[in-house]
This record gives sequence, structure tokens and C-alpha cells, in this order.
Amino acid sequence: MTGLSDEDNEKVKKLVEDKFMQQIKNSYLSHSQTVENMSDEEYRLAGYVEELDRFLNKVSNGNVTVDDL
Repeated sequence: MTGLSDEDNEKVKKLVEDKFMQQIKNSYLSHSQTVENMSDEEYRLAGYVEELDRFLNKVSNGNVTVDDL
């Protein structure tokens, strides 16, 4: 966004991520060809990984992700 200080820009970014990121991801995934081609087991596993990533992000204040493991 233009016209905002760096600090305010970070606040807006965090607000959007906190409020809407999961909705954006869900919308993307529901229309993704990759997801359509997944088996039920692969889809469940991907959901578990996403849930674990959210958990790690929350308990580590954003310092640890699934990729770090």
C-alpha cells in the first residue's frame, strides 16, 4: 500500500494474513487442478501438514514452519 509508514504497512499485512490467508488458500485449493488429481489419502495428508504448519507458526511466533522440520 502507498501512503503508509513501514510500520503501518506491516500492520495491514499482518491483519490481511490473519483474517484472510486461510480463506485465500482454501479458495485456491478448491480450484486447483493439483488438488483435483489427489487421492483421498493425499488430500488428508496435505490437510494434516497444513494444520501442523499453522500450529508451528502459532506456537513459535512465526519462527518455525513444516519446511524447517
